[in-house]
Amino acid sequence: MNTLVTIIVLVTLGVAGWLIYLGTKSKEFKDTVEDIKEEIEDIEEFIESIPTPSEIKKLTKAKLLELAGELGIDVDKKAKKADIVEEIEKNR
Repeated sequence: MNTLVTIIVLVTLGVAGWLIYLGTKSKEFKDTVEDIKEEIEDIEEFIESIPTPSEIKKLTKAKLLELAGELGIDVDKKAKKADIVEEIEKNR
């Protein structure tokens, strides 16, 4: 979860810098703000789609491997289910 928070903070700082850079370019500024709002909504939806620890433990091994891939976590397909759960939890 720390990685996710770090990413969100960096994106927020980048957005703030971008907005400052745009300054008085009103049409571009408005378009950029709308684009940023859409990106933030996408990030929030992604965060909400991540299962809770108790939900993760209930997933099948195939679903765990799929989730790990979606989260960008490299796990061995031959690993035990418990090891995959542990790796996902460690990288949340």
